[in-house]
Amino acid sequence: GWMTPTDKRKPHKHFEDGEWNKYRVLAEGARIQTWINGKQVSDLVDEEKLKSHPKGFIGLQVHGIRKGSGPYSVAWRNLKAREIHSK
Repeated sequence: GWMTPTDKRKPHKHFEDGEWNKYRVLAEGARIQTWINGKQVSDLVDEEKLKSHPKGFIGLQVHGIRKGSGPYSVAWRNLKAREIHSK
C-alpha cells in the first residue's frame, strides 16, 4: 500500500472487477503484510514507523482505479479485526 516505498511497489492484476475482493492484512510489530484474493502484494518492515506509531487506526480508502475504467461504486462487507498478542 501507500507505506511501501515507490521503488518496491509491483503492479498486479489480482482485483476482480464487478466481484467482491478478499483482502487480508497482518500487522505484527514492524511488519505489515497484505494479500488480495489470496495473493501476497506487500511485505513491509518499517522499524522507524513502529517507533513513532506503535498503535494506530485502520482506514479503508480507494486511491484510484485503472485509467479508462469506471465509474466505480465501492463497498465493504464482512470486516473482521482482532488483536494479535506477541509471544
